[in-house]
Amino acid sequence: MRIKIIQILNHSASWKSNNVEDDIFDGWHVRTAKAIQNSRIKDTQIECWIPEKTYSKETQIEKDGIIYKTFPSKSIGYGREISWSMINAIRDESESPILLHLHGIFNYTTYLIASRFGNLPVIAQHHGDCPPLNLLQRRTSLYFLLPLLELEHFFMTKSISNIDYFFCLSETSQQSLRYLSIKNKSSIQGMGVNFKEFMPGEKIEARKALNLPIESKILLFIGKLDKYKGSDKLIKVYQILKNNYDLCLVIVGASEIDEYYEQAFRSGAIILPRQPHKNLRQFYQSADIFVMPGSMQYNRWGGIGINTIEALACNIPVITGTLGNFLLSNKQVGILASSVSEITNAIDYILKNHDKFKDCRNLAQKYFDWKPIINNTYQIYKDLFNKYYNIKLTKTNE
Repeated sequence: MRIKIIQILNHSASWKSNNVEDDIFDGWHVRTAKAIQNSRIKDTQIECWIPEKTYSKETQIEKDGIIYKTFPSKSIGYGREISWSMINAIRDESESPILLHLHGIFNYTTYLIASRFGNLPVIAQHHGDCPPLNLLQRRTSLYFLLPLLELEHFFMTKSISNIDYFFCLSETSQQSLRYLSIKNKSSIQGMGVNFKEFMPGEKIEARKALNLPIESKILLFIGKLDKYKGSDKLIKVYQILKNNYDLCLVIVGASEIDEYYEQAFRSGAIILPRQPHKNLRQFYQSADIFVMPGSMQYNRWGGIGINTIEALACNIPVITGTLGNFLLSNKQVGILASSVSEITNAIDYILKNHDKFKDCRNLAQKYFDWKPIINNTYQIYKDLFNKYYNIKLTKTNE
């Protein structure tokens, strides 16, 4: 009997990119699915599902052994999205043994699935989101939404206790579950990185390929230019330090509508739009330091950050406010820093002591390669299939 493991992303790809395929074929759910597929669980079909607010009908395509399904959805905002056709599809699939692995905890899709399918094995994986009322700590301007957030909080508390297991990015997210009386069914685990894909390379060759300055020291930032990721602090630091060093700030993934785009542009930074994930490797290889300042909320909820791990996989030292989430001593991989003064001092130190950060890749690989992460995920899958269906999962190499 063939069983299904369905990876479900909670939001439309079009929230992140104008190229919808970016997340349909490369979202968090897809990266997990590919790693699960590589672990070779016997008699298993892996599928990746995603809602999409710009679609009017369901689509399905099979690619490299994985089935990708997209479902039309309705949305009133990011994380506030529902696809009834997806809900109906889950109901139809539930006639056979399936497991749902949801990517995102605090969102409408997860609440609805958890409330309707308590008879199915369900895992929810945290990706930096937070409970509704905690949004007010991130953005105080949202107080006018307090009645809606309170209603969302009510539905959240009534639904997510039905979920069998949670993977949390940080202690903060795990503590939020304990506050909701959800205990003994969570662990701290982020996403993995393919260390065969992200690896050190020739810095000069990478810079030539990307048309970046050959001789300058390059600081790399990836993501939106907003307060949540602390990009304003990095821009201020760059303006201070470029007078002391031949320094270049490269920003990848920004948009002209971002909060600090104009500030970054005026600083002289090189600003590039969002890139296909596979293209990021050359940017890491071209850099001297990866910098992600973060904010208090980002550093508490966001885990170490996938871009930070990818930089380490390419043997690039990091400066970030999330480094406290590193699973071992972080002194040899970078510097924990978030304020302007801390980041300034950290960049100065690493540029003068680069030889002390030559083992970033090996130190990170032990904890953030997909292999140990998927081994742990597989054990949870194994327990749930046994509990719900009396099915014993095995791998082809067991």
